[in-house]
Amino acid sequence: MYTCASCTKKYCDSGEVDKAPSNCPCRDTEYIAEAKGAYGDAEDHALAHCAALVEKEGYCQKTRVEETIDFARKCGFQTLGIAFCVGFSREAAILA
Repeated sequence: MYTCASCTKKYCDSGEVDKAPSNCPCRDTEYIAEAKGAYGDAEDHALAHCAALVEKEGYCQKTRVEETIDFARKCGFQTLGIAFCVGFSREAAILA
């Protein structure tokens, strides 16, 4: 199976999906239609909207942590969890 992680061309980013390999997930119109259908759900739509606002207001101008904080605030979240592997225990403690 083809995965986005193994892609080196990123035609989806340039909008040239027709140049993508035939097994590229961007060519799976049924899957894309199903994914777009999820935006009909009010909660999913609200999360996507908040994410889009964060990106619009400062993409690549803030750290990922700052963007995550902005996203959480826009969503009205009071508490966030930190998922990490043992190899990042020190960094997780600093973030916490």
